[in-house]
Amino acid sequence: MREYVNRLQSLPNPTFQQIRRISNEALSHFSKSERDTFWRNLNQGVDLLDSHDLMCQYIFSYGNMHEAKIQKALSSIHKPKEVFNTDIAIVDWGCGQGLATVCFFDYLKSQGIPNNTQKVILIEPSEQALGRAKLHTNVYLNDEPKIQLVNKYLDDVEKTDIEINQSITVHFFSNILDVPQIDLKKLAQLVGENVRGEHYFFCVSPLIEGRSHRLDAFYNYFNLVNTPTVFSNLEQSENQLQFLAEDAHLKDITRKYTLKLKVFKFEKGKIYYIPIKYFTPVQFHAGYYLDCFKKERDELSLLSDFEVSAPFDIGASVYEDVNPILAVLNNIITRGLPTKASPFIETKFASFGNTSQKNDLGSIIFENKNVDTNNLQLTQSSIAIARLQKTIIEAILTEKLDIHQSQWNVLVKENDVPCAAMAF
Repeated sequence: MREYVNRLQSLPNPTFQQIRRISNEALSHFSKSERDTFWRNLNQGVDLLDSHDLMCQYIFSYGNMHEAKIQKALSSIHKPKEVFNTDIAIVDWGCGQGLATVCFFDYLKSQGIPNNTQKVILIEPSEQALGRAKLHTNVYLNDEPKIQLVNKYLDDVEKTDIEINQSITVHFFSNILDVPQIDLKKLAQLVGENVRGEHYFFCVSPLIEGRSHRLDAFYNYFNLVNTPTVFSNLEQSENQLQFLAEDAHLKDITRKYTLKLKVFKFEKGKIYYIPIKYFTPVQFHAGYYLDCFKKERDELSLLSDFEVSAPFDIGASVYEDVNPILAVLNNIITRGLPTKASPFIETKFASFGNTSQKNDLGSIIFENKNVDTNNLQLTQSSIAIARLQKTIIEAILTEKLDIHQSQWNVLVKENDVPCAAMAF
């Protein structure tokens, strides 16, 4: 550990790649099987890092992908010299070892922009990783008083932890907004109440089914009064990254990674955030179609995107031990393609002339030869049913509703103020 610190502090012109090389060399005395064990213990970079060896392994294994994502996000800023050639504050949310901040410093140097960073706020629940982030950051700044450490989970951060007076504030959310346990509305309110000057938001994460929408949800909490300037809104399902292996006996490595990217800013002097009591809607893909539209269902697939609003944060909970029946029901409603409606739903549209017929194989088909395919009530009603059903299923999966109750009558409150009611 001491040698690692000494080598970093002796770098005359530090770069992320030099830090990565030193991290890898710090593990050079371990065997390949031991290195493989370190890699498995990273748990794909999800777990909190609590040892010197694991932190070094993380930088070697995942550092290049972090660098590529952050550099791609930063490259979306046009005329960076006009933006960043002033006093800057950085807030690195869920900073880990401070890799996003380090890559930003490299970016400033590559653009010929003086590093005028006056304050760096590093927020991280792992005390060991936070200490490493401070070390990495100070290698560049050589000015510890500029670095403020916040050893907390994001939901525990308070207004006094992120007080800033600089002209430009740069926020990094690197692989953190997709974490379902984070309350995005609470986080947006915290940031919105501390607006001074201009704020730039660099939000990156992998594409994870059921979570990638969270970057958009975070942005939507600000898109209320005025629309923030969006520099990049990108999804890439497959990127390749090739780099030289640090050990001579290893082959060059090619890694694939996914990317969800959103970069936006607040304009000076405009209001973007107002206190709100509701949660942003979440978009799903599927819903139902009626048999009378089966010939048009390819066109109706355009109508299979629907949004669900609920009095709780959809997607902010982790499902554990899901009842398989509920899992199947959830999949039917939101599996991505329009789903054939049940006989119960079809019969409710009998007033439109839908009649059931069985064929020789026992299939039930509801026909309506006189259907008007331009009838919005017919096309939209089945989607509305899916919207309601998804709200109920989500409430059960997240234990907002108890499936064992004979009836539900739920009043959801926030800060003792009724914000929504559901009665079934």
